[in-house]
Formats: sequence, structure tokens, C-alpha cells
Amino acid sequence: MVSKIKVSEKYNQIICKDLRIVIEKMKSSRDLDENVYYFSAAHSIFNRIFNIEFNKHLVFINFILSKSFNIVARAVDITKQGKHPITIDQDFFNELITLLEELVKFIELNENAYETLEKITLLVYSITGNGYFLKQKGVKILDY
Repeated sequence: MVSKIKVSEKYNQIICKDLRIVIEKMKSSRDLDENVYYFSAAHSIFNRIFNIEFNKHLVFINFILSKSFNIVARAVDITKQGKHPITIDQDFFNELITLLEELVKFIELNENAYETLEKITLLVYSITGNGYFLKQKGVKILDY
């Protein structure tokens, strides 16, 4: 069984407040580069907090969001160059925003966020080369 996130009230509030700012900025933008820029702040929030109050759950969340950011940023860059067969558009970011909102809810309640992190991983994986290949084969990657 995956345990609950246990973060002190003070840092829980900081994480949730900052994530909500990221979400609002992403919602207000229709520009891919801006969305990537705002999304870059998500993993940094967790890094900043676990450097002050170490928590293995925050490290895990940071790792998932950091890897996700790297993949998304690269895919957007390749898309802008016209070299990416996968279309990354606002729909992708809308889904990512929805999942970040879900993540905030679990963190706020100090609940297990594993399933949400899994969804983020699958969403981001769907824009990788192999993820796209699997979708072309008919594999339903996003089963949530």
C-alpha cells in the first residue's frame, strides 16, 4: 500500500498556493512556450520544499514532474521546428492542467497522489516517440 503524503501544514499550504498559481498561469495562456515556462515551476516547488523539510513523497512528485517537464519542453521545441509527427496543442496542456488540479487536491488533504502521478506520466508518455508508436498501433495509453 502506498502511504499518504505527510507534509507539515506550513509547507503544505505553500505547495498548494504555488501550484495553484502555476495552474492559473497555464489556464490563462494559449501559447505553448508560455505553458512550458509555467509548467517548469511545478517541479521546482517540490524541490524547494524538500530541501527545507525532507519528504520522500515530495522527492517522488518532483522527479515525476521534472521528467515530465523535460519531455514536454523537448516535444514542444521539436513541434515548433515542424519535425514532430505528434501534435502538441492546448488540449494536451488542458489535460495536464486538470491533472495538476487533481494533484493539488490530494496534496491539500495529505492523501496518496500516486494515481494522479501515474496519469501525468501516461499523458506525457503519450507524446514520446514510443508512446506515439503505441497509440498508432491502437494501444490505449490514456486509460483514465
